[in-house]
Amino acid sequence: MTLKNLINLLKIKNSYSIINREKEEKKLKDIKVGEKVVTFNPTTKEWEINEVIDCDFDNVKTMLEYDIWTFSDGTEITTVNRHRFYNVEYEKMMYMDEWQIGDRIYKVDGTMPRLVKHEHVIGPIRHYTLVTKNENYIANDCITGTRNMKPIKLNELKPLKI
Repeated sequence: MTLKNLINLLKIKNSYSIINREKEEKKLKDIKVGEKVVTFNPTTKEWEINEVIDCDFDNVKTMLEYDIWTFSDGTEITTVNRHRFYNVEYEKMMYMDEWQIGDRIYKVDGTMPRLVKHEHVIGPIRHYTLVTKNENYIANDCITGTRNMKPIKLNELKPLKI
């Protein structure tokens, strides 16, 4: 079976969406250990199906504030403190609170929209942690990962063919 047949892009505004092999829409909070998601392998430099090896969705973790990051193509990412996404300017995963207006994010289609707005919101939000063998996954069409992920250079990333 080809990668094209295994994955389905999910677009759920204001909620992380995962590229996975399911044919139904799933929010990040609904992904379970053992399910398959698309990740970038920093060793082979290829997109691949990878198993979720850890998640804490059963734990109720709530923060009392969060951030909404808006990009030039309309993509919105909602994060709690210290969440990493791939920053094109620095060619590495960076905490979103370290980004500057104008920095670009890498999307799986190869586009690189610029950060145009940051809004800090006071209010409760539930948050989750998801871990794969490659220490990354796709959220809202953008690559995100843990601090344990191996470095990726921009020229190593290729658009995901669906």
